[in-house]
Amino acid sequence: MRAFIGVESLKFISLDGLYRAAGEAEGRSKSTPQFCDACFSGEYPVEPSDMIARGFELKAAE
Repeated sequence: MRAFIGVESLKFISLDGLYRAAGEAEGRSKSTPQFCDACFSGEYPVEPSDMIARGFELKAAE
């Protein structure tokens, strides 16, 4: 990825940091996330039944 975008180093923001950058001073609320972040966290508000029918399994919440 670094070579593709032509940089020497690359860092990623944490999910909590992403929430803070979006204006949530306390970061992400684990029990009630302020936004749908399933693409990043793997914690879907509803089970993605189309994928489960294909044999995919949901990641257990930590």
